[in-house]
Amino acid sequence: MSEVEQDKKVDEARTLLESVVLLETVAVERETKAEDLVESLADKGMEPEEVAERLDIPDAAVQTMLDREHPNPPHQRMGVSEETVKRLDPFKPRKSKD
Repeated sequence: MSEVEQDKKVDEARTLLESVVLLETVAVERETKAEDLVESLADKGMEPEEVAERLDIPDAAVQTMLDREHPNPPHQRMGVSEETVKRLDPFKPRKSKD
């Protein structure tokens, strides 16, 4: 494989990984908001079973949302270090290749 082909594949891999970081970051934010809403409903007297029924999801899923503190952060969801996620942040300027 030529160096040009390798560079193209590396760039493609980088772009895909950056998009995964972005997706996982957004997923954590949305999951947190959804869990906060479910918790708010439960705090205002709605039974977890009723929330589950109205959401058309299993009771266990609602209970999981109510029991845990926060969703896993992006780096844990991806199975990589926090540093890796920071380096793959698509909004952070990259180091030049010089």
